[in-house]
Order: sequence, then C-alpha cells, then structure tokens
Amino acid sequence: MTTPWFPARWSAQVPAFEPPEPPPWYADYSEVLAFGHVLNDLDRFDTPGDVLYYLEKPHKWDGEHELWVGCNRPTDEDASWAWFLSKLEQNEEKER
Repeated sequence: MTTPWFPARWSAQVPAFEPPEPPPWYADYSEVLAFGHVLNDLDRFDTPGDVLYYLEKPHKWDGEHELWVGCNRPTDEDASWAWFLSKLEQNEEKER
C-alpha cells in the first residue's frame, strides 16, 4: 500500500463541490420576450401598462411559465396549443 503524497488532513479540508443554481427563467430576456408573446396570444394584456408590469415583474407569471415549458413551449400555431389552454384553465380553476 502506498501512502499519498499529501497529508490526510488536507483532503478533509477540500469543500464538496455543489453546482450553482441555474438562473431563473426571467433572467433570460429572450425567454421573457417569448413568453410575453404567449401571454399576448392569450389576451392577458388589456393595456400597455399590463405589458410594462409583465416586463417589470415577470416572476409573477412563474406558474403559467412552468406550465408552458411543461407543455413544450407551444405557440398558437401548434397542435398542442389546445392542450396547453386546457391545462391553463384547470390550474386557474384550482386557484379559485
């Protein structure tokens, strides 16, 4: 058996590697913009102020965004759009 070239106490001092948390979805402007188009297609913006509010605080739409991502990011031209809408309606009914 060979002994390591470094003392055993050194190996105990090495911290365990923890990968960093991925940034939130709203840290990526292209993702915020893409989901903003989805919200627009859903007629969620009644006024320009609603759009500005979304751009200022996109994290308020975390639940809707998570559902959209879970449905493979459909657009209103995709066949899965109707499925996304039904899931969105189910979530809104649960929240009431």
